[in-house]
Amino acid sequence: MSTQSISRRAEAGRARGAETSGVSPKPKLGAADESREGNTGSAGVSPKPKTGAADAALQPAADDAYAALRLDHQLCFPLYAASRKIINIYTPILKPLGITYTQYITFMALWENDCVPVGDLCARLHLDNGTLTPLLKKMEKEGYITRRRDSGDERKVRICLTDAGRAMREKARDIPRQVGRCLRITPEEARTLYRILYEIIDG
Repeated sequence: MSTQSISRRAEAGRARGAETSGVSPKPKLGAADESREGNTGSAGVSPKPKTGAADAALQPAADDAYAALRLDHQLCFPLYAASRKIINIYTPILKPLGITYTQYITFMALWENDCVPVGDLCARLHLDNGTLTPLLKKMEKEGYITRRRDSGDERKVRICLTDAGRAMREKARDIPRQVGRCLRITPEEARTLYRILYEIIDG
C-alpha cells in the first residue's frame, strides 16, 4: 500500500472518531498563536504590558513653573551651607581661646578701631543691637572690654578693649593661616569670591 493511501485512511479514521464524540478537533496553533495563548492569564485576561523606557519618556514632564523651587537652583542655599561650613572650621580652632566665632569677629573689629560706639560696631559686623548687646555683656564680664558713656554724647555707649582684650590679638595671630589650610581654593579664587560676596552684602 502506498504512503498516500495510508495517510488518507488515517485522516478518515480521525474524522470518524471526532464525529462519534461530537467534539471538533482542536486546530493546530501556529507560533504566533501559541505565544498569545501562553501570555493569557488564568482568568482569560491578557496581562498588563510592562512600561519601558520609551513609555516613561512619554510621561508628562514636571511643570516648569516649579523649576525655580528646586533646591539646586538656589543661590541662597550654597551661601548658607558654605557659611555653616566655615564656622564649623573655626569652632575647634577658637575653642582653646575660649571664644566663639561672633566674639572673634568682634575682637577683630575692635583691634582695627578701638573705643567705637555700639551702633558703629553693629554696622561694621552686620549685626543688630539685640544680637550684639548680650555678646558685649559677656565679653565685659570676661574682662575683655569695657562699656563707657561717650563724653560728648551720653546717649552713646563706646566699646573699648582692656589689656586682656588687646592681648588676645597675639593669641589669635595664627588663626587665619590655620583656617586657610582647610579651604581648597586658590588665592585668586578667594579674591574673586570675596569681591562677589561684598557686592551681595553692600548691594
